[in-house]
Amino acid sequence: MQRYRVYVIQHNVFSKIFYLLTLINFESSVFLLLPSLISHTSGEMPDIRMETWLRHLAGYST
Repeated sequence: MQRYRVYVIQHNVFSKIFYLLTLINFESSVFLLLPSLISHTSGEMPDIRMETWLRHLAGYST
């Protein structure tokens, strides 16, 4: 059950990343997503903070 839960969390994170990559260029996406991806997959970042961070990052693409 724990392994399934981790898989679901990781799938959710990666789906958000792939969606974000369609909005901004690849280089800046990888550079800025790495710290957030690490903290989110380790369970230290709530999902609502991830959404806020994505909206904040999207502001840099304009």
